[in-house]
Amino acid sequence: MLISYHWLKKFIPGLKATPEQVAEKITLSLVEVESITRRGEDAIIDIENKGITNRPDCFSHLGVAREVASYFDLKLDDPLGRLTKTRLKPATKLPLAVEVKATDLCQRYNAVVLTNLTVAPSPRWLQAGLENCGIRPINNVVDITNYVMLELGQPLHAFDYEKVEKGKIIVRRAQPKEQITTLDGAGRDLNGQVLMIADSKKAIGIAGIMGGKNSEITFQTRTIVLEAANFNAINNRLSAKFLKLRTEASTRFEKDLENNLTYPALIRATQLLQELAGAKVVSDVIDLKTKPLSKPKEITLSLSWLNNFLGLSLTSAEVKGILQRLSLELEINKDSIIITVPSYRRDLSLEADIAEEVARILGYDRIPITLPQEQMGAEGSPPLFFWRRKVKETLVGLGFTEIHTYSLIGEDIIKKAGYTIETHSRLRNPLSEDRIYLRRSLIPGILEVIAENGSVEKLKIFESAKIFLDENNGDIFENEVLIAANCGEKSFLTLKGHFEALAEALGINDVEFIPLEHTDGPWLTGRVAEIKIRGEFVGVLGEISPQFLENFSIAQRITILNIGLEAFLNFATVFKTYTPIPKYPPIIEDLAFNVPVYTHVGQMIQSIKQVDGLINNVDLLDSFDQTRTFRITYQHQERTMTDREVGKIRKEIIQKMKIKFAAELKQL
Repeated sequence: MLISYHWLKKFIPGLKATPEQVAEKITLSLVEVESITRRGEDAIIDIENKGITNRPDCFSHLGVAREVASYFDLKLDDPLGRLTKTRLKPATKLPLAVEVKATDLCQRYNAVVLTNLTVAPSPRWLQAGLENCGIRPINNVVDITNYVMLELGQPLHAFDYEKVEKGKIIVRRAQPKEQITTLDGAGRDLNGQVLMIADSKKAIGIAGIMGGKNSEITFQTRTIVLEAANFNAINNRLSAKFLKLRTEASTRFEKDLENNLTYPALIRATQLLQELAGAKVVSDVIDLKTKPLSKPKEITLSLSWLNNFLGLSLTSAEVKGILQRLSLELEINKDSIIITVPSYRRDLSLEADIAEEVARILGYDRIPITLPQEQMGAEGSPPLFFWRRKVKETLVGLGFTEIHTYSLIGEDIIKKAGYTIETHSRLRNPLSEDRIYLRRSLIPGILEVIAENGSVEKLKIFESAKIFLDENNGDIFENEVLIAANCGEKSFLTLKGHFEALAEALGINDVEFIPLEHTDGPWLTGRVAEIKIRGEFVGVLGEISPQFLENFSIAQRITILNIGLEAFLNFATVFKTYTPIPKYPPIIEDLAFNVPVYTHVGQMIQSIKQVDGLINNVDLLDSFDQTRTFRITYQHQERTMTDREVGKIRKEIIQKMKIKFAAELKQL
């Protein structure tokens, strides 16, 4: 967007800064200046306008002048107040009527009839102003509408009054298959979203984009209808895109101009037409509103919050001075500042918006660079996503491959996995027959993946995802689950070891595997264990029943780990307990016990550890038939243990095993 330096000086009489200094301030405080070009005695500042899309007030010389005046703390000569109060008195009256049918697309429509015009080339100063800003001069009437648009930001249009049927303007949507030839001579096909300016018989212009050829101002025109209106921004942009026709007017309308601007722009253009074309007002000014006029809004700002937000120590007087430079009215009440924001500053609605205004006018270089004051380090538990990533990284490190299965499943896979259809929530409008229900478990999906990779004998896969469960009141809640599968003859013990490694990586201890004879799901059989951490149930480890493996045409033995992820991660911690390296050597011995075949080894280990605090570690060394051999480590932190002390603990272990299992025992 091109801005004339001399034009800015008309609004800021006290401006002494050079064009280069003005451009530097604009770049630092508003948007980047791409170049400065000398044209005669003027300097044209080229602003990158994409950066001010949220500032429709800056798509004019007046809007940019407001900014520049605030940068240099200068007085602005703003004509909008005077123009808004000006009333036109028609000498005689010609008929003019306006009907807005598309009330949702036109907020305000101002129009007036002017006659006695002499259409001629514009004065040189006006032509130069337009040319310097990239607009081709045409005649004094058209040039004045463009000049006011560049000056105040409000597009206007003039229709030849004699070509407007019965002096009536209708604002409506385009009719089916309607066409219009625009001022550029192109015939354009319209659609129902395009807003049109029409008379009682025909369309005479595309609202907010371009006028029609059939109402064009020529050198024979003596009477015109001058229009200043406010059109819907979204519809304007969609219409311009559909027509492949973007103009200076549409560029401004699509930024959502305020509806207070139409009347003063109409008055300003009328004054110039009276001065430069000899125009006379011959109708009342029509002011048709379909929505209330935009009003100033209030924002309450806390001075202490502002200083904390910016890292400054500004006084209320300093803040007041900065905000008043931006034409913001304010009332100070101790720590609170009540700010009245003009209607043209639609971008200001929050405390943070005001803080940004203070910062950019004060200068971003005035904000000190400080290091964060908060204590850094691991305090409290890391967020859940950290642990999810840790789980995945650990499993991948253990040789697993992550998979992703569908959240929606079909009736066939539900039955194959041993579930009932009634327990699943059905979609009202499923996309396909094999994706009808929300899954209640990840097991069907993971079995499908294994079946599709049946040739892989030692497949190790996992998935972390959500399942969908029904509550009694009919609501559905989501539960995040981790499932892992291991294939092969020794898959149960292998997967158990992998889970223990995962728990250790997450700082979780006190993991128990408790044998289960019956499970809620029909898919588990043989070796099945529930997993508890510090007494709380977190999941199940077990082998898939051969019946269901056959349903999925799976030949290998499959072990599944199925845990509630959030329940499991509740025990995760980054904190480590430091234990110094013992100064004194341990005593290690092996004990073998004859026990029933299905005796729970984990319970035996826990029972042995509970005998005495000097038992440092217990590991299963060997298992054959009914014999379980354990390697027991004894260690004292402050001295070397004696054989007598170890012997006493050993006797207590043997006695406890006798009572617990009532089985034959022998010492190796």
